[in-house]
This record gives sequence, C-alpha cells and structure tokens, in this order.
Amino acid sequence: MKIAGIDLGQPSDVIIPIIRGEQEVIFKAACIVNMDELDKILIEPKPPQRMMRGETVATSVFDDPKYIKEMNVFSKRRIAWMVAKSLLATDNLEWETVDLQNPETFENYETELKTGGFNEFQIGSLVRGVMEANGLSESRVQEARNRFLATQRQGLDTPSSLTVEQPNISSGDSVKDSESSPQA
Repeated sequence: MKIAGIDLGQPSDVIIPIIRGEQEVIFKAACIVNMDELDKILIEPKPPQRMMRGETVATSVFDDPKYIKEMNVFSKRRIAWMVAKSLLATDNLEWETVDLQNPETFENYETELKTGGFNEFQIGSLVRGVMEANGLSESRVQEARNRFLATQRQGLDTPSSLTVEQPNISSGDSVKDSESSPQA
C-alpha cells in the first residue's frame, strides 16, 4: 500500500532501555500488524442471550456476572499476548513459561520478568513501549497529528479563491455588466 506515492513498509520497532545499575538491558517492541494468530486461539466470549417477555428476538445480556468475568480474563490475556509477542523483537529473548499458542500461559511474561529482576516500574516501561509500538500511545498519535497539520499549514501558503481579492460590484452597477453569466 502507498499513501501519496510513499511505500509505508513495516512499522519501526520501539527501543526500550532498562538501566539496572551499571547494566543496560535493551528491549525492542515490534508492532503486531496482524492479530489473526491470536484470534484463532483466544476466542472472545459472547454475552448470554435472553428472551424478554413480549420480545420476538433474544437480547444480549452484557451485565451478566459470568460474562463480565470471562471478558476480564479475555482482555487480560489479549494484552498479555500482545506484550509477550511484541517483545520477541528483542534480540535473543526467549520466554521460558510463555507459550504464545496457549492462552493460559500468556500472563506468565510478567512473572518471568519479575524473576529476571525487573521491578514493577521497569515492567510498566516495557508495557508502555509495547503500546507505543502498536500505535496506542497518545504521544505518538499527537506527533503524527502535528506533522499532518504542519503539512496542511504549508498548503495554505499557496493562493486560493478565498485569499485572492474578488472584484467589487457596487450596488448601483448593472448585473449584466459584470463578468458573471446570467442564471437561468
């Protein structure tokens, strides 16, 4: 795909340095372009359906406690998979207890990082880096918006019909003497 003749290519990775004393650990977070792999193994729960008195069509019950619990588990696993998958862009990173084909293990990424000596703030930095790599960062969205608006402002420097002075016709002049064509 191209936009304005420019081949967009692949999104760039986000580099996340974690400093631990004299040691610097560099993580990379990649953009996950396609979620099909996850969608095959982690199925979104469906709300229960109930037939209400007098209705002919069943209604989804989104406030069902069981459904809410299932959606919470689903959402946590989806984010955990994104984090674990995205961080695989890091050179030589190997998850020991995370199996990206087994939803029950997705959240183990956090336990592995803690076992590796990373604290909550460092893990939070990694998660924010993953969100940034996947376009979920308000700062990146704002940067893109500003770049776009700057190009739009540059376009305003060229004359348009709004900035070119229009000839005045005084109210006493005949309309047929002006350059406009008569209306039918």
